[in-house]
Amino acid sequence: MVKNRKAETAKKVEGSKLTTTARSASSSKKTKKRAREPESEKKENSATVEQDTLAPKRQCTMDSNIGNRRQKFHEKSDWRPTDGQMFPTPLKDGPDAENDDVIVLGKPLTSPRCLRSKRPGALQEINSDETSHYQFRNIFTPCSVLRPSPLPTLSWADSDELWKSMVCKEPAYERHSTYMDKHADLQPRMRSILLDWIMEVCEVYALHRETFYLAVDYIDRYLTNTKNIHKTRLQLVGVTALFIAAKLEEIYPPKLSDFAYVTDGACTEEEILSQELLMLSTLKWSLSPITAIAWLNVYLQTAHTAFSPNPNPSTAFFLPQYPQETFVHIAQLLDLCILDIESLDFNPGVIAASALYHFSSRELATQVSGYQFQDIAPCVHWLAPFAITVRDTGLQPLKQFKRVADSDAHNIQMHVNNIDILDAAFENRNQVQTQLAMCQSPTEIGGFMTPPKSGQKNDPHQERMCSS
Repeated sequence: MVKNRKAETAKKVEGSKLTTTARSASSSKKTKKRAREPESEKKENSATVEQDTLAPKRQCTMDSNIGNRRQKFHEKSDWRPTDGQMFPTPLKDGPDAENDDVIVLGKPLTSPRCLRSKRPGALQEINSDETSHYQFRNIFTPCSVLRPSPLPTLSWADSDELWKSMVCKEPAYERHSTYMDKHADLQPRMRSILLDWIMEVCEVYALHRETFYLAVDYIDRYLTNTKNIHKTRLQLVGVTALFIAAKLEEIYPPKLSDFAYVTDGACTEEEILSQELLMLSTLKWSLSPITAIAWLNVYLQTAHTAFSPNPNPSTAFFLPQYPQETFVHIAQLLDLCILDIESLDFNPGVIAASALYHFSSRELATQVSGYQFQDIAPCVHWLAPFAITVRDTGLQPLKQFKRVADSDAHNIQMHVNNIDILDAAFENRNQVQTQLAMCQSPTEIGGFMTPPKSGQKNDPHQERMCSS
């Protein structure tokens, strides 16, 4: 019996040895297999494990930080948002508070802090019998329109709002006739020569009149906001202004190489592009003024609609309905006077109304422009020598251009006036001023564009300067 028990215990010991050896073999296989895994997988597994363990801790930390910030904000602030609908603006002291519109509904509030716990909603507070500390600022400064709107009723827009936007646009584009004082190397004569050359370029490439007048505005406003421009760069400024205006106004503007070509090598394409960026930055990208030629178009269209027997509001101001020859003749006077730097002393709307006065009557000029005659009287007197010069040189007929529709021919800029005609206008200025001094009522001058009498044809300057 003892021997049998010894034999059984020996068998059990041997079995346990076999199982331990098998377990050790399997563990050694697993360790070898783990050693064969790439190091990247080990790093990813360890990173995911660390992220899973640290995520709850970070979330708790962030939540506690947000809570602390909100608590500090409410402790430091004088007000809290109510219902998430609007945020009250703190009251301001000093001159800035005069521009704010405060809603006063009752007794003034001593402090917003005392009503934090019992403060009603935003809509309830406005309807309550208390003074609201909300302030509403009008960021759009209203424009005081002194000129009544002459525009007819339009089917596609509010005529009053349209007129208001046009009138309020003029003061935003400032240019001064004294800007030559800031450029020691420039003279007013150089500006006249430059504009005369630009006018010739516009006719060669069949550019519109609006393109020319936009370029003139860019040149004047750029020189107004700069200093010490050398005369050798004046042509670069002019051709760059025309390049910008053509891209803005024309459907098919000339290429950059064309603008460099007309300067005869004085300006390269690279110089025009660099000057374009400089000019746009100086002008602050304000490139849409109401020019004198645009005002003339509005005045003539308004006059035609006012005197038309059966006006159609749906088609008004879509296409020009006035005679093209009349537009060309008045534009000839504008083209001449714009060469003089003193034209910057008047608004474009005043210049257009004064030019229309010399071709029509006082009543028509004031009716379609909204001005009183005393508003345009100084410009009418200033335009007198230019009107006499245009009458003496003769009115130009309507010119046709290739690849331009006949209905659009009057809008193409023509090079009619030149420096010699401008000099003749300056010579007539002294004579006009002398005859103005002899008139008893200098504000009633008119009739410059009427044909001379038969006995005065030999001496065209002996016109009747004072109205009867």
